[in-house]
Amino acid sequence: AWVVHCDGGDGATLDELTSTGVNYVAALKDGKVTDFEITPEELGLVRAPLDEIQGGDADYNAAAVSRLLAGEKSAYRDTVLMTSGGALVVAGAAPDLKAGIALAAASIDDGRARAALDRMIAISHEVIIEEEDIDEDGESETS
Repeated sequence: AWVVHCDGGDGATLDELTSTGVNYVAALKDGKVTDFEITPEELGLVRAPLDEIQGGDADYNAAAVSRLLAGEKSAYRDTVLMTSGGALVVAGAAPDLKAGIALAAASIDDGRARAALDRMIAISHEVIIEEEDIDEDGESETS
């Protein structure tokens, strides 16, 4: 397990790994806690101001994700890579953050991340359709 905190700049603090500044990590493994700091530069990424990773409304965020999954290089992508890379380390799928970032980048670049999102969207639409076919009493409207 990891507990993370990032210096977002201008006094902002974030509770996730980001490309905005120094990231502070407390990592629990085998009953021991190890503290370390990591910057985007150490990971081969570019430090960015907080406003380059801030989201917006649903349409803005959907467009940002679409651009990211289409391969656009940006501060948003770097932050997603850091967060995803950290999750892969915690899950035991990567030995360290650099390797986790490489796995996450490969998933985006070869289209697997986009395909996974498309599958989740399709499944969510199936669930919505199934829920619409059930009346207020929980009975199927088609039976």
